[in-house]
This record gives sequence, C-alpha cells and structure tokens, in this order.
Amino acid sequence: MDKCYVNMESKPIKRDKVRRNVPVLVYDGDCGFCVFWIKRWKKITKDRVVYAPFQETAGHFSQISPEDFKKAIKLILPNDKVLSGAHAVLRALATVPEKRWMLWAYRKIPGVAIFAELLYILVAGNRGLFSFLTRFFVK
Repeated sequence: MDKCYVNMESKPIKRDKVRRNVPVLVYDGDCGFCVFWIKRWKKITKDRVVYAPFQETAGHFSQISPEDFKKAIKLILPNDKVLSGAHAVLRALATVPEKRWMLWAYRKIPGVAIFAELLYILVAGNRGLFSFLTRFFVK
C-alpha cells in the first residue's frame, strides 16, 4: 500500500487517509532554506497540514511531475486540487485562523497575488542568499 511521511518524521501512514483529511505540503527536503521554514510552519499549523519532502513522496502524487516538484512547493488539498508557490504557502498557513488574513489579501486585494508570486520566484531562485539572510535576521 502507498505510504506518505507525516510531519517530517519517519512514521508512514496510508496515503488515502492523508489526502482525504488534511492538505499535504510537499517541499524540497534537500533545501536548507525550505527545511528551516517548514519547521516554523509546522509549529504554527500543528496537525492541520502534513509536510512531506518530494524526494520521499513524489511517487504518491503522480499528477505532479518530478520537475514540477523541483520548481515550487506544492500543496495538495484533500480534494486533490494542487496549489503551487506562494498560493500554496498562504493556503497552508490559512489553516490557522490567525493567519487567514494573508490568504484573504492574496485573493482579494489587487496586486497582492502577483507580488507574492514574484517574491516567491525571487526567493526560490536565490535560496542560498535568502537562506543566509533568514538565518541572520530570523530568530
């Protein structure tokens, strides 16, 4: 049976259970910048989101190519809809009531979505620099 890893631990659970109940955020497990932020988001979202590195779980989501996983973070919703980039991050964080305003702004305020996606592309293309800046400025 297919298995998927939960919350950055090695506890396998049934894939269909994960996909029916909570969104799955799939990230680059080899990226220090990504892992740093996933650990922070995990503390915020608790059990509302499952986090899984694409290196271990990409085969469980055949609708997404390995190249797509490498380009941007993905959020697979319980209904199998796939979100990418900044939209994926904000939707995952919106599982916490205090963070929903960010997704609201992304969806409702003109220009916010474009700005967020451009910022995501900038950061994703310069992970080394932003990893350094994050470790320097974020405690």
